[in-house]
Amino acid sequence: MVAALIRTAFIIAFIASRSIAGVSPDVPPAMDGLIVIAAVYNVILLWCYLRSYALPGQRVIALVFDLLLVTGAITTFSSSTRFADAGRDLFGLYYLVVITAAIWFRRAGAVITALLAIVLASLAPWLLHGYVEPRALMLSGAKAPLLLLVAVVAGYLVRARDAEHRVAVELGQELRLARSLQRAMLPRDIPQVDGYDIGLAFQPARLVGGDFYGLRLLDDGRLLIVLADMAGKSVYGLVHLSLVHSHLQAAADAGLSPAEVAAEVNRNTFAALQPESYAAMFVATLDLDSGTLRFANCGHVPPWYVPARPAGTPRKLATGGIVVGAVKDPHYSDGSVVLEPGDLLVCYSDGLSEVRNRRREQFGEERILQVVISHASESAQAVVDRIMEAALGFAPVGQDDVTVLVVKRSGNDAGAEAQTGRLPDQA
Repeated sequence: MVAALIRTAFIIAFIASRSIAGVSPDVPPAMDGLIVIAAVYNVILLWCYLRSYALPGQRVIALVFDLLLVTGAITTFSSSTRFADAGRDLFGLYYLVVITAAIWFRRAGAVITALLAIVLASLAPWLLHGYVEPRALMLSGAKAPLLLLVAVVAGYLVRARDAEHRVAVELGQELRLARSLQRAMLPRDIPQVDGYDIGLAFQPARLVGGDFYGLRLLDDGRLLIVLADMAGKSVYGLVHLSLVHSHLQAAADAGLSPAEVAAEVNRNTFAALQPESYAAMFVATLDLDSGTLRFANCGHVPPWYVPARPAGTPRKLATGGIVVGAVKDPHYSDGSVVLEPGDLLVCYSDGLSEVRNRRREQFGEERILQVVISHASESAQAVVDRIMEAALGFAPVGQDDVTVLVVKRSGNDAGAEAQTGRLPDQA
C-alpha cells in the first residue's frame, strides 16, 4: 500500500509539473495513456485493500508500472531543453523501484529490476518518439553500475533483515514457551487458612524471569511456603526450575523438614544443574495450630519476620545455606520462629529489593521493612499492595520477576499492636 501511495504522489506531481509557469514539456500520447492506466490500477488496489483481497500478481504489475512511469517521466522531461536537468535527476527514482523489488523479491528480483530499468532508460526515446537519443544512452550507461550496486546491496540488507526476523520469531516462541512453563508451576489459588491472612503479588519480567513461589497445604496440615529464583533468564533456566520444582514437591510430600527438603532437592538435581545453573530458595512449613514456622534459606533474599508486640524486633530469616546446585553435599539447617497473632512473614524476590532508580540506588530491604511497619495493621494483601506501590514509585520494575508474599496471623488486638513494631538496630 505504501508503494501505491508513492505512485499516486508521483502521478500527481507529474501532472502538476506539466503546467509550471505555463510551460509544459512535450508529452507523448503513450505517456498520457500510461498515467491513466496507472491511476486506474491504484484505484483497483485501494478497493482490494479495503476488502482485504489480494490481487493476483499485483507486485509484479506494480513494478512494471513503476518502471514505465519513471522511464516515461525521464524521457519526457529530458526531451525538453527547459526540463533536461530535471529528466536526468529523475533517474534516481529507479533506486526506489529497485529497493521495493528487493523487499518484495529479494536480491534476484532487485537485480532483474535494475537491468530492466537500464534497458528501458536506454530505449525509451526510441519507444516513445521513434528515434535513438544519445543522451539517454550516456545517462543509463553512466548510472547503470550504481543502480546495480544498489540492487545487490539492497538484496543483502533485506536478507539480513529476514535473518533478524527469524531470530526474533524464534525468540518470541521461546519466550512464550518459557512463560507457559512458568505459569504451569505457579499455584492457581491462594489457600484459605483459618486464622491466617495471605497476600500475594507476582509481576513477571518483561523478558523471562526465573521466579517461582509455592503455597500448598500438606497432608499433615502444615502450610508449605516456597520462594525460588533460578539463575538464567531463558527457557533453559525455567526447565531447570521445573526440575527443582518437581523434586521439591516430592520431598515436601514425604514429610521432611525444610532443611531436609533442600538437601534432597540438591541431591536429586545437582548433576542436571551443573556447571552454571543454580537456584536460590526459601523453604518453610507453617504449623497452623501453633504458628510455628520452620524454615531453611538456601541463598535466597531473607524474608522479614515482623512481630506485632511492641517490644518485638523485626528480623531477617536467614540460616546461612548455600544456593541449591552449587556444591554436591551442602549443609542446610532449620530455623524457626513462632507467628503470634498480628505477626507478619514478608517474603519477596530480589527483583523487588534490587530494582534501581535513575541514580542507581537500590530499593533495598530496609525500605520494604519501613513500608511493612507503616501498614502492618492492614490486611496481608493491603501490605503487599503498599509494597508494590512504593517500589513502582521508586523505580520502574520489570527487568526481573517480582514476587511479594505476606502471611499474617489473625488476632483481635493485633492491628493496634502491629503499628508499634520498630525497625531493627542499624549497624
